Amino acid sequence: MQTVQPIAPVTDAAALRDHISQMLEQTLSANALPAETDYLAVWQAHVAVASSHLDMAVLGGVLADRLAWVFMAGYQSAVRQTFAEQAFRVEGKPGWAALAVSEGRRGEPPLPGVTHAREQSASAAHTFLINGYKTWVAASASVAHIVIKSGRGTDAQYFNVHRNATGLVLSAKPAGFLSELSQGRAHFDQVRLPADAEVDASQVVYFGLREALYIYIAFVAYAQARYREVVSTTQAAKVIADLVPFLYQPPADAAALRALKEGDIAVQAVLAQIDTQATAAHANWAKDRRLVTMYSKGIQARE
Repeated sequence: MQTVQPIAPVTDAAALRDHISQMLEQTLSANALPAETDYLAVWQAHVAVASSHLDMAVLGGVLADRLAWVFMAGYQSAVRQTFAEQAFRVEGKPGWAALAVSEGRRGEPPLPGVTHAREQSASAAHTFLINGYKTWVAASASVAHIVIKSGRGTDAQYFNVHRNATGLVLSAKPAGFLSELSQGRAHFDQVRLPADAEVDASQVVYFGLREALYIYIAFVAYAQARYREVVSTTQAAKVIADLVPFLYQPPADAAALRALKEGDIAVQAVLAQIDTQATAAHANWAKDRRLVTMYSKGIQARE
């Protein structure tokens, strides 16, 4: 199995832009990808084999034909970098993973959040008993693994649960945003997990920014691949390359923070360039374009 390498600090910006440009110039399939399973198959064949999380996001964006798949392209890179030691495989092939954090204790009816209990056996290693609900799971019809959070604050623990785990039930829920992506909830009813299902969560603190930037990267790749007449390879490669340092670490000083905010502005400019054509081409564009705009306010408010 090919190992996906973590993002490393950028030492040669020109070389990075050249590398990104080469990926952007990949030949697109002429086939539309209307179903989630269609994009998953393309992702498994052409994206999951990439040698870095950055490459996965770029290639995933190049091959996406709608914003729902742009989301999955960026989201998979963010999840995989955050939980880098996890293989996330199904039936011998790379599978999609979801990070499920949302809970609905205030819903109607209220759903209990996820709890875990450690069980010790004299004859075997300890196991964890998982109960409760997670109220939002991305690609719930196709996801192979769900990383769940149990507990809060410093007491929180994270577990990798296979979708076929006994006692786990995934159910669909309606979605108005990115409606072509299956979305659902997860019910854990006496789900027993082995000790090694607990995952290293030391990178979770970076997930919010990392998710936004990988989605930005996948979006810019998508925009350049689908709207080449208005978004040049040179422009797209620069926008993407300028975001890469912040996948490795958040801005450490005022100059870096300014660069991050300028990167966000550059992504929004790409959206503006394709907006008219994309609105005409995609029935869901008016709603789904929020995928690109919804992170901007938070990035611009960072201090």
